[in-house]
Amino acid sequence: MKLYTKLFLTIIFCLIADGAVFAADTLIKGRLSLGYSDTKGNTEESKVNFAYGLSETKHDALKLNYNGLVLYGKANDQKNADKKQFGVTSEFKKSVNNSYYLSSGYMTDEFAGYDSQVTFGFGYMRYFERCEEQEFKVSLGLDFTNEKHTTGKSHDEKWLKAGLSAKKRLAENIRGFSVIDYSIPSEESTDNYKVDASIGTLFNVNSKFDMEMKYTISYRQTPVDGYKRQDNGFYTSLVYKI
Repeated sequence: MKLYTKLFLTIIFCLIADGAVFAADTLIKGRLSLGYSDTKGNTEESKVNFAYGLSETKHDALKLNYNGLVLYGKANDQKNADKKQFGVTSEFKKSVNNSYYLSSGYMTDEFAGYDSQVTFGFGYMRYFERCEEQEFKVSLGLDFTNEKHTTGKSHDEKWLKAGLSAKKRLAENIRGFSVIDYSIPSEESTDNYKVDASIGTLFNVNSKFDMEMKYTISYRQTPVDGYKRQDNGFYTSLVYKI
């Protein structure tokens, strides 16, 4: 078993054990969404999507964020999309606007050539605006990835990652959001880079439900052999607020 896989499993085990001990003292908020998506790139079909995002406040200085995504599609009795992605991020608050983070994630996407991808990362986050009406955050960190491709190859890489995240209330019942992450190899070797971005809007239906519309881009300068560089997606989802 690769080092990154061991690190990922160790972190998940510790977080689960920690949650079991302190669950009574924590505050959990989050969302579950189910909807319809239309993608272009390595898959060209419409499909069902399910996603979740949970935030667990352990105490004033520590917050855990859990997220996941499942995309699945089938046409003419043939599977045409099968992506699963899960992650955990621990945010350690240093001051009102400054935090450090530790992250881990797992992804599999048969139709983009990934049999598995395990990620472990750490870095720094700076909030320039952080209130109920709006939030603006920048981050800088280092990611370690271990990939196993459907072609039979495997690849390890260290990435320098910079991110921007913004949320804003546009009207009483409408909120906008955008996220972009840009990564380059930490070692001087190639012109490789990758970009993940999304922009969207949330429409408040009532105290328990939102409607979400978002557009996403995932670009890989050097994709898995035989696969396309870019995947685009448009998502429409019903969101249940926890």
